[in-house]
Amino acid sequence: MVAEFPVPGSPIAGGPANATERVVRGLARAGVEMTVITPASRRPETETFRVEHGEVILVRHDARFLTPRRMRPWRYAALPLVGAAEPDVVHRQGVITDALVAADTARLAPSLVTARGDARRGALGVYAGVSGAARAAFADKLAEHVLSNVQLTVNVHPDWRVNLPCEPRSSVYVPNIVDEAFFRATRAPEANRVLFCSGTLRIKGFDLLAQAWAAGRRSVPNATFGSPAGQSRLRPLTLPASRGSACSAPTHWRTNWRAPTSS
Repeated sequence: MVAEFPVPGSPIAGGPANATERVVRGLARAGVEMTVITPASRRPETETFRVEHGEVILVRHDARFLTPRRMRPWRYAALPLVGAAEPDVVHRQGVITDALVAADTARLAPSLVTARGDARRGALGVYAGVSGAARAAFADKLAEHVLSNVQLTVNVHPDWRVNLPCEPRSSVYVPNIVDEAFFRATRAPEANRVLFCSGTLRIKGFDLLAQAWAAGRRSVPNATFGSPAGQSRLRPLTLPASRGSACSAPTHWRTNWRAPTSS
């Protein structure tokens, strides 16, 4: 598997790493032997860790200007490791960075990509003006290369037009995992409470919530606001005049989320 993956012993950060960790844990329970190759541009050197039913290889590479360089430093660093693993299948979560390696190795083994999010909208959500437009165009070109080379695309939406720049060679719809705890939870709704469970990137919509909050509080003076614990970037953006609220969900995926008390 070529994907973002947490360093053993470190917390999981981000949706792709979280999704990969879930897949790896499920495959390990099924007895599948795996090699996880993950980018680690800040590591001093490439390192290998043993995990249940396999190993994790943290690949050191040059991370400067990766998109205009078509991710070549990362691809050139990862490709020999993929070949050395002699995989039966190469799998990637996402359609850009690591998926390019899966596309490059299509002749070595069957390759598939799980398409999460929308790379174009992600670029436009982070970068404004010409920079955002250029990055979005690069993202489309790289994604088209991947989708035309991998044998199978697993999409989290049934219509590829929603999040992909072109129709994949072959695709199957598999929705995002919903933790079983969501269905088992006992719900005790608190009136007029807003719980925001996401990051602060513009594509996540926090800026819209922040803009609307003052008007919402005028209409509903006793409204309260919560945000996930452990996301330090949210703290400077705590909504004004919000009263504290908290919520937690038990899960066996080790991805507990909480809304801290704010005032």
